[in-house]
Amino acid sequence: MIQVIDRTFTILEFLGKGPSGLRLIAEAVKLPKNTTSNILKSLKDRGYLVKDADGIYALSDRFSVLTFKSHIDPSVLESAIRNLSVSIRESAVIAELRGIERYTVAKADADREVAVSMDVFRARSFYGLETSWMLLAFSDDETRSAVIKARGLPTSEEREHAQTKEKVIALLDTIRQDGIVIRVKNETAVLSVPVIEKSGSARFAIGVFLPASRYIGDHKVHIEKAMREAARSLAQKINTSGAVR
Repeated sequence: MIQVIDRTFTILEFLGKGPSGLRLIAEAVKLPKNTTSNILKSLKDRGYLVKDADGIYALSDRFSVLTFKSHIDPSVLESAIRNLSVSIRESAVIAELRGIERYTVAKADADREVAVSMDVFRARSFYGLETSWMLLAFSDDETRSAVIKARGLPTSEEREHAQTKEKVIALLDTIRQDGIVIRVKNETAVLSVPVIEKSGSARFAIGVFLPASRYIGDHKVHIEKAMREAARSLAQKINTSGAVR
């Protein structure tokens, strides 16, 4: 094997577990700091890594997108979220956690005169999105720790009563056990459910948002039931060869 390629992939595999600084990366991959630094710089220059003000490296969006496109047929996700949105007549998204970043990979706007704008949710922080919490709830301890290390702890505005790592972990465990997260705030109702695959993991989460005034009665029941059914159906499709490229 060509030595530089082997070293590069060793570094990428290490960073796939979470962000880290030069010294720890060099120690983990057993390379001199100058050699490690040169490889990191090359990957960063090509756009496959990002480096923050504290010198912490992480996999970039570009690297994650390549991974995503090589495995999941986007039409499967797009069809699933469109069908759900039509069924409940509310805006819906499918989100994925890649490394420490949450991405909207499919979305559908509600066919209503009054709807919650998706632009509001695009502008929200990681911790301000219910799908982020659901995805993190189904992540391993390393990913959870990497997210907290890179992003810090939630503010009280982003999530009440979760301003310590212990409280964040406890909340994530509760969300995983419940299999749904519901938040009604500022006249908006936001829900998320996991797409649990046969391995028990959840690469994707479905999110629905609507005016709180509509999240009542039979419509409330219908939304929660339809979301769970959509998640189960999508998981079955992902587990078949037709969803994998």
